[in-house]
Amino acid sequence: MTVSNVDQTDFSSGELSPKVHGRHHLELYKRGLELCENFIAEPQGPARFRTGTRYVNHTRLNQKARLLPFQFNDEQAYMLEFTALFMRVFKDEGAVLESNTTITGATAANPVVITDTAHGYSNGDEVYISSIVGMTELNGKYYLVANKNANDFEITDVDGTNIDGSAFTAYSSGGTAGKIFEVATPYLETEIFDIDVDQNADTLTVTHQKHNIRNITRTDHAAWTVATESRTNDPFPSQTITGITQANPGVVTSTAHGFSDGDTVTIQDVVGMTEVNGNSYVVANKAANTFELNDSAGANVDTSGFTAYSSAGTVGDYPAAVGYYEGRRFYGGTLSLPETFWGSRGPDSSADGLPRYTDHTAGTENDHAVIFTIAPSFEGTVNAIEWIAGMSEFLAFGTFGGVNKATGSGLDEPIAPDSINIKPISDVGSAHQSPIPRGNVIIYIQRGKLKIRSLEFDVLLEGFTPIDRNFVADHISVSGFAQLAFQDGEPDILWGVLANGKIVGLTFKSSEDVSGWHRHILGGTDVNALSVGAMTLPNSFDQLWVVVERTINSLTRRYVEFFEDEPVIPKRSDFITGDANETTDDNTFGNAMFEAQKGYVHVDSA
Repeated sequence: MTVSNVDQTDFSSGELSPKVHGRHHLELYKRGLELCENFIAEPQGPARFRTGTRYVNHTRLNQKARLLPFQFNDEQAYMLEFTALFMRVFKDEGAVLESNTTITGATAANPVVITDTAHGYSNGDEVYISSIVGMTELNGKYYLVANKNANDFEITDVDGTNIDGSAFTAYSSGGTAGKIFEVATPYLETEIFDIDVDQNADTLTVTHQKHNIRNITRTDHAAWTVATESRTNDPFPSQTITGITQANPGVVTSTAHGFSDGDTVTIQDVVGMTEVNGNSYVVANKAANTFELNDSAGANVDTSGFTAYSSAGTVGDYPAAVGYYEGRRFYGGTLSLPETFWGSRGPDSSADGLPRYTDHTAGTENDHAVIFTIAPSFEGTVNAIEWIAGMSEFLAFGTFGGVNKATGSGLDEPIAPDSINIKPISDVGSAHQSPIPRGNVIIYIQRGKLKIRSLEFDVLLEGFTPIDRNFVADHISVSGFAQLAFQDGEPDILWGVLANGKIVGLTFKSSEDVSGWHRHILGGTDVNALSVGAMTLPNSFDQLWVVVERTINSLTRRYVEFFEDEPVIPKRSDFITGDANETTDDNTFGNAMFEAQKGYVHVDSA
């Protein structure tokens, strides 16, 4: 038997499935790897060791978190952190803080007491302390406010343990405290990965089937609002509850609610009978001002053992997906009408083309609101809308049964009440996760969450083809995808967080038909990635952020981190000034190389 060794100089196919092993006649086999771990497969052929991650801060109260990018303009980009009922903002590799307050004292005691006249903080607020002279041990760290008074407060760590300053250097002077900016949201920890978002200018619109639509608006770094959207001729009215009986079935009182038997509704914000909050019910035996509660199987919901109703509460039916296209804001996929989508009115031609995103007035004019129900495209499929994406030439709807495109009825006609054409472009269904539009390419998670599909136009077929991006690496996502992020860079990489907490990347060059998978193991003990997001930077490639869960000293820690940039390494040829100066050139190059190597970060949570 003759054994030959072959040099492999191209790794652009990344990690390959065991099903491909031994298929040496395949070109991708010659460029592939059995394992590509903590290396990035580059489309030009090399495999580059990844950089490490930089620690920013723990998540709010060390909770599970989801990251979502927000791009305001070409100079201002943010990363939003969603945790249970709150949102925080990151910019310039750190948390956004409110205006600083002035520290005038700090006790060397257990706990440390900070003197800060008229600070305005509340217990539980998280503050960043810096610039103290003397007791410098406090500088550059985040603390929770505890036992606050008007002019002073104690400080604890994220676990609520007092900061013991008994052995610290005595306070001398100076110092500032800045509260981490945060704003309340309605989303529970179990809901943050189910919200759908789309952004237009300074507004991020958020949908979730259990909550009325919210708009997140930015006016400054530390000035954000989360507001329930008010709509004209609202297709998703939120009705007020004034009572719920303790009975079998429970009966809801909501004056002139307008629901019909069989409608699916969600109840929120009830005081007293909180057992009903966040749950979906089917309307039964409705009257003008009341209706009974049934479950999805049609059985009565017995509220006789629930806490007595006290006050408040709302009930409604809300969309799951949102997307912008042709100056309209589209919603789709309520519980009652999962296959229906709604579009706002078109721009107002009499007001310099101003958008009318919150106006759903129906009519026959081209700029009136749009409502349409997607018919089943393939036999036996269900077209419940999972996501909406505005593309360069059409509006795409990812559904449980496939992907559909919506256009105007004629060539180059915009979508309008009397001009709408829906066609299926793929019979491969979608998961309920926001897709990544890339020109006329849509990258999305397939129904079941085990595969990534890129929907691309095939010139030969004269149609769109859902390319299976896991075809040669089906083993890499056996636990399923939880979230995607696309990082424009060198190279472009599609990142995914898996349900088992691992991070995988797909080096992606669609036009060159090059793609290669790689997996990444973050440093630490019992490490899981919870979320990823790509932040656009004005003078560099995108920056990849990640929420990481680690076990440290037997305690669970959840950190916000970002991957460091690959440093630019100098070339010897750039330092040649002439043969007579070779020694000087060598020294200059050596110094430049030494400085560049300082920029290497290969440890995680640095």
